[in-house]
Amino acid sequence: MPRIFASGVFGSDYDLWGAWSFSDRKTRDKLAQTIADDDWCLAIGMTSPHTPQHERGRLLALLQIGHEAVDTRELVEPEHWRRTVEEHGNGKWLHAFPIRRVQRFIPGPGGLPLRREVLPRIDSENRYMQVGRYYLELDEEEAAVVFRLARTEETAIFRSSASMFAAALRKTRAGPPPSPGTRVLSTLSGPAATYLMRLEGDAEPQVTAVVRPSAEHAVWKIGFSNDPARRLEELNAYLPCHTALRWKLCRQQWHSDEINAYSLEQRIFNLVEAHGIHRFKGEMICARAADVDTCWTEGLRSASRPSHEIIVRAYD
Repeated sequence: MPRIFASGVFGSDYDLWGAWSFSDRKTRDKLAQTIADDDWCLAIGMTSPHTPQHERGRLLALLQIGHEAVDTRELVEPEHWRRTVEEHGNGKWLHAFPIRRVQRFIPGPGGLPLRREVLPRIDSENRYMQVGRYYLELDEEEAAVVFRLARTEETAIFRSSASMFAAALRKTRAGPPPSPGTRVLSTLSGPAATYLMRLEGDAEPQVTAVVRPSAEHAVWKIGFSNDPARRLEELNAYLPCHTALRWKLCRQQWHSDEINAYSLEQRIFNLVEAHGIHRFKGEMICARAADVDTCWTEGLRSASRPSHEIIVRAYD
């Protein structure tokens, strides 16, 4: 039978708060090493003035979480996070997992299930602090009782654009998807540019921490397009507000046609690999600005036009 790990919370506003959070990093990391994919977390309303009256001392929901450690701020609606910091300070609940599934308990005639009735051990063994600050693994009998309680699926779980972008850096391709299929680069395409973009914004340090080995490194995107400004707009349309996260067009080298633009792009990627720079998601790299400058400059000097037909994925 799947296990249940119980923790106290101040509410169940999952449409604003999509993280399972702890103030203590070690507690978060210990749970990461313990919990399995099919295990559950149990949200118990704290008996605190910060908890809505109807949720105090009640079982609120069962949740399943992702295993990747994240910064809670990635998964909370920004204005809600601002209010939380104003009320509780900026050191609370920073260490989290993404919530991937929520099943709310269905209230009965007396409201939501009472903690003291369903889980009397928390009271009899004085486990309030453990549940409130850390977590408590339920025994098999307790878990069986909780699993028998009526539940309904919650579909509104907050996901910010920044959090989805961060998840994409960890797992899958980020940004607007390319058009399906391939196309042949043409000598008749007209001017095209090789471009260099840098990811910036207030949320950038948290979002890119998963791939950045140091504060000197940044995430860059190298590509080619017959309209870099339009491509920039497309990429930024996928991201949150401009101040939080955005691509900045840093350089563009124009050519007579797409083939030369592609050739410079590929030469830069070859130099990136030769310098041991981390490349991911096809067109993205994580590097220091000086190393990017070196690859760009050397690419301009040494790129050569291919003599054969060029077929690429259709990005535009």
